[in-house]
Amino acid sequence: LKNDKIKAIHRLDKETSGVLLFAKDYKIFERFKEVCKNKEILKIYLAVSHNEATFKDLTINQDIDGKQAITHLKVLKKGNGFTYFQVRIETGRKHQIRKHLASIRHPIVGDKIYGIKKFENNLVKRVSRQMLHSYKLVFQHPYLNKKVEITALIPSDFKNVLNYLRD
Repeated sequence: LKNDKIKAIHRLDKETSGVLLFAKDYKIFERFKEVCKNKEILKIYLAVSHNEATFKDLTINQDIDGKQAITHLKVLKKGNGFTYFQVRIETGRKHQIRKHLASIRHPIVGDKIYGIKKFENNLVKRVSRQMLHSYKLVFQHPYLNKKVEITALIPSDFKNVLNYLRD
């Protein structure tokens, strides 16, 4: 809309789908910056990675660019050489989820930077973007003082990759 007052409260990587929160003016933006700074916003992502996880839950506490970065992983499903994760981040570093998953040998399917460059799997060959989805944001609304939960439906391309996994 080319409205200079509207500001993104957080960011998503270019190929990541899902919830993105905007403020309609500077005052609201500044208030939400505090909410984010104080880690009062719960961010849940979904990701499909290469390789089947050997764990159910895992916390990665590994610095990114000299700053603390914490990512919590929960395996939702795995099969056919892939894992479907629920990802909760405590910090919001650039490419945090992508870097952390790649660091434990679970690069995100379709990730052109940290992912697998050559693959034989026909499904992966057809994937046009990274399989990372900003699924849910939960926070206490700073003005209304009530809990707000925003969820984004899983896109069809993501569902197609999920259908390939088997228990």
